[in-house]
Amino acid sequence: MAPKKRGNKSAKAIPPAMKQALANVRKRKESVVVFIRDDLLLSEDTGLVTPSLGDSVHGDAFPDLRALLEARLEDNATERARLEQVARASFPTALQAWRGTIALQLYDRFAAGGPGVANLPPNASVEQKLHWLSLATTLFMCTRALDGSCADCADDDDVDDDDNVPDYDKMMRYPYVLSHKCLRGSDSATDDTPRAWSPATLAPDSGRTPLVADLVRASGLDPASATYQDMDACDGRLTCKLCLEKNLLDADCASTWWDCMGHFDAAHSGVDINPVMPLPYELRYPVGGRVDWVRLNPTAEAKARELAPRRTKDFGLAWRCVSCPAPFKVFQHRSIAEGHGLMWHGLGREAVQHGEGFVTVDNYLNVDGPELVYIWQLRQAGLSQYFPATELDAFYFNKLVKMFGKIPTTFPSRPAEKCAWSKFNQPGKRG
Repeated sequence: MAPKKRGNKSAKAIPPAMKQALANVRKRKESVVVFIRDDLLLSEDTGLVTPSLGDSVHGDAFPDLRALLEARLEDNATERARLEQVARASFPTALQAWRGTIALQLYDRFAAGGPGVANLPPNASVEQKLHWLSLATTLFMCTRALDGSCADCADDDDVDDDDNVPDYDKMMRYPYVLSHKCLRGSDSATDDTPRAWSPATLAPDSGRTPLVADLVRASGLDPASATYQDMDACDGRLTCKLCLEKNLLDADCASTWWDCMGHFDAAHSGVDINPVMPLPYELRYPVGGRVDWVRLNPTAEAKARELAPRRTKDFGLAWRCVSCPAPFKVFQHRSIAEGHGLMWHGLGREAVQHGEGFVTVDNYLNVDGPELVYIWQLRQAGLSQYFPATELDAFYFNKLVKMFGKIPTTFPSRPAEKCAWSKFNQPGKRG
């Protein structure tokens, strides 16, 4: 005798009217998600954190969106259109206020005992709190990265790559950390109470604070007050003194502070970059302890900037067409946006340049840093002194003599050819 199939008795027990009511609620949630994504966000900077359905349900940040969720508008298109218009008008102001609110949530959760917080008065202003969040030494980490369950952390990449995958050190800083996937609320229409934005999976990355503080000081700034924007504007070009003192020519670079962080991870974090083919002992990078950073002298630094200029402000922006329903699809270069505007919407170049038809989007996370400049490139450019202390220049030339028997008169014409100098000395993309 075949066993009887068990039906879903609990589902059958739900009255049809209640089933219909639940279906209507789900449809309203789905429509609000689409309304936020395909309408409200079209005119906003989606390079920064954006709200989810859960943020509309919880709290008072978006009351007009919650009104759309609560109103029974299945047979009242006119009222729905009116409520959507109200929400459309209030959304820009509500979005700005919400972003400020969650930033203060982040401060309140992590400021106690953090770097620089001792300088803040107990009644610190909002501006002072946001400044603390923007300090170069204020870093966060995702606790889900420890077990590999964080999608953003799994995509961690090098800032100098051209595949538009954000650099982790940039991604985990304010304000960009607010957009981290693990913090974002839920857009699920089937959840009774969709999750709102929460910093619960974040923790202070205090282990890297000394590293960044050393880089800030080496750049001539104060770790207690310098923001990451200050460090970018300073554009100091630094080299690792520890590697300079070893026979590791490929590590002698004029690097930005972002590249120095990558170099530390690759060369001094204690993790072998290639465990299958580890570096020979005599070429192994020193591990452990603090690393000293040396800033190039003004003349050498100016030449390094000439060889590898810092990106202009426009490189930190992307452009999104407000006529195309895709708020998270952006054009990485203005020239591409201009071509799109002309081809599809009849907009001239000047119209795009004046902001007509397009919204500028914060694209800082996807901006590549300057190329690495090797010290031998500065010598090839005609310089004979590179560091503030002449003994370091003498040490560098002595190292060349030790490696080659003399100071070379010719150098590789491209950094890629450096591999011929040292078969094993390839610690990573950022040297």
